[in-house]
Amino acid sequence: MMLSTVSLRPYQEAAINSLIGSFRSGHRKSVLQVPTGGGKTRIATVIIQMALHKGNRVLFICDREELINQTSAAFDAAGIDHGVIQGNHWRSKLAAPVQVATAQTLARRRWPDVGLVIWDECHTVYQTVLKQMDKWNKLKFIGLSATPFTKGMANNWDDLVIGSTTQDLIDQGFLCPYEIYGPPPADLTGVKTLAGDYHQGDLAKAVSKKNIVGDVVKTWLSLGEGRQTICFAVDVAHSKHIVSEFQRYGIKAEHIDAYTDSDDRRKALEDFAAKRIQIISSVDILTKGYDQPQASCLIMARPTKSLIIHIQQIGRVLRIADGKENAIILDHGGNTERHGFPTDPLPDRLDEGKKKQQSESKKKPESLPKACSSCHYVKPAGVHECPQCGFAPEKQTMVESTDDKLVKIERVSTAEKGRWFAMFLGYAKDRGYSDGWASHKYKEKFGVWPHIKHGVIPTSPDSEVLNYIKHLNIKYAKSKKPKPVATHCRYCNSTDLVTAPGSGPHGNQLRCGSCDKHLQWLPKQDAVSQSYRRSA
Repeated sequence: MMLSTVSLRPYQEAAINSLIGSFRSGHRKSVLQVPTGGGKTRIATVIIQMALHKGNRVLFICDREELINQTSAAFDAAGIDHGVIQGNHWRSKLAAPVQVATAQTLARRRWPDVGLVIWDECHTVYQTVLKQMDKWNKLKFIGLSATPFTKGMANNWDDLVIGSTTQDLIDQGFLCPYEIYGPPPADLTGVKTLAGDYHQGDLAKAVSKKNIVGDVVKTWLSLGEGRQTICFAVDVAHSKHIVSEFQRYGIKAEHIDAYTDSDDRRKALEDFAAKRIQIISSVDILTKGYDQPQASCLIMARPTKSLIIHIQQIGRVLRIADGKENAIILDHGGNTERHGFPTDPLPDRLDEGKKKQQSESKKKPESLPKACSSCHYVKPAGVHECPQCGFAPEKQTMVESTDDKLVKIERVSTAEKGRWFAMFLGYAKDRGYSDGWASHKYKEKFGVWPHIKHGVIPTSPDSEVLNYIKHLNIKYAKSKKPKPVATHCRYCNSTDLVTAPGSGPHGNQLRCGSCDKHLQWLPKQDAVSQSYRRSA
């Protein structure tokens, strides 16, 4: 029974009931997944009211400072008595039954005594919260996220409750339909990964070198239809450059970043909401939690390796609003080709992996002092503004525009993709190949990895799939230069070489008859008629 004055949509009420069921089944730490724009804060408000009715105090954890006031306003609208734990915030009220705080603030403060913790955007990992989860091992924790795909989340959470999907909410009219325009995929070979996404410095160089961004302004003038637009750029310099180009065309645009004065940033967002400016551009400061339903165009002027960032950024423009019929997504970074559509099936369980530890050899080298380019004073490492003369050099963007035209990307249905993946799995099973083989063939066909890998039942491939696999095999055979068969062992230099059975697509293998080392895979047609034997 919902003890709340807040009205809920049917899927929101069902999500809360599923969450309650998760706890009743014995779970203590459960993640509720609801798409961006699906009303996570509204759901949290009702959960808080239910907890208060039982006499429990609640702590609501925000991902960052910008979301504190937005959350507080939502609680005010619902009549929830609450305080804010943050510096000298005017809403500080430690006696209130509900406390709102950021994870960063909680790392420096004593945690309030509560009976329930709700962690918004819980896919963003904060060790201070994870440690408290272990310390309060009797308390219930609820994680909220549209994208709970962070590597290793299953090691910290007990259960994933899927409240709804983006496609369901579009079908029900709670999110708006969309069109995506994009270029051919970018070649990002050699771009390193940092914290699950492309390294910004390497990315800027790769984008400039390959000229894949396209002319952002001209594309928007052609396809953006003068809409309220959110832009995500490669780096701060690139974002500022895009804004200056829009302004050069007489279009009102503003850039914001983490270093923008808080009053200036607030004014820029207010001007965007009031349509006094049309374009708001940043790197990723608006990726999570920013709620402006009137925004109906997204410029993705940066490639991203992160499925989380891809889905979160698209979600900024899928909210419904009066007079808003659809959203236009201008994908200059080839992210749709890389990750698929936001309505494609997403992972249906928490990841059990572990993040790779950075080796000593790959760690970022220590920063060194640099001379100021204006007065030549040697600045300490990491200091941007010269303490001697105050000069702060403005970084110039390395990203160049091209005249490439974006084209509308048509979506293959989820059912059709699932059918192909099931038949790839069936083909692999019949021939003793791994499931990874099926995943690679799926990516060759659709340009993205299958997000759903569990619970798919392998089926026998039809003639269309068999012909496609045959086509790939012929294409591969024509491109593959014959590899000369080894004549001696590279380990012991013996010429006593024998063949042995191979595995998967490899018909045979070549091994050393003296030291029994594997030397080379052999396709069936290259195998010699010699039985395998081990050295005595």
